[in-house]
Amino acid sequence: MIGRFLGSEKVSFFLVLVLFVVLWELVVLIFPIRPYVLPGPGAVADAMWREWRELLHHTLATSVEIVLGFLLAAVVGFAGGALMFYYRWADRLLSPPIVAFQNVPKVALAPIFVVWFGTTLTPRVLVAFVIAFFPVLVNTMVGLRATRKVSLEWVRSMGATRWQTFVKVQLPASLPTIFAGLRVATTLVVIGAVVGEYIAANAGLGYLQLVATTNLDAPILFASIIVMAVLGLILYEIVAFLEKVLLPWAKPPEDAAA
Repeated sequence: MIGRFLGSEKVSFFLVLVLFVVLWELVVLIFPIRPYVLPGPGAVADAMWREWRELLHHTLATSVEIVLGFLLAAVVGFAGGALMFYYRWADRLLSPPIVAFQNVPKVALAPIFVVWFGTTLTPRVLVAFVIAFFPVLVNTMVGLRATRKVSLEWVRSMGATRWQTFVKVQLPASLPTIFAGLRVATTLVVIGAVVGEYIAANAGLGYLQLVATTNLDAPILFASIIVMAVLGLILYEIVAFLEKVLLPWAKPPEDAAA
């Protein structure tokens, strides 16, 4: 009973979190570390309580960028992957520039987007998008290619059209792989949004970090990092929940056994 309780994913996460906070507090208490270098968890929690309105304002700004960037990456990544899978000319035409583009540091693109679109929301959303869309694109292609040939031949023998084959067979078979790409994208889109805020923004957690760094306000600096991690975790859990709801047949072996 105890082993099963401790084996729960949420309980394990909570225990690890508590252990991390305790070790953090012990390090601050034992070693002579200045507060502006490494504040204790108590100081960070106090700063989050005192500045919750400011944190909420910047969190909402970053959340909008994250959601828009993720949705854009999901739609464009899926559409691009499907296009490159079904049409060889598209694969030959788009694969080289996409791979080359993926190798370009996305920080280098942010100033270009600022020049093109100004210091608006658009550059930050675009940076989040370009960082997050590649895993969705690749996983869409991999998922569609992994469809069993026997299933394809069977539905085609029944007179199914290309669209019917895609909707009834290929798309359901590829969804687990596509959702794996979406889960990866949730971890990247937060990075992209914050990187965009570092370049040009007047709101957002990345902007708040720049201000806190200038003021040597380490508690707010660490508080913003914690909020970033929470935002990424929430988005990841939302995607994981949607996967469980939409793909009940794709449960892991341990879930199915339970």
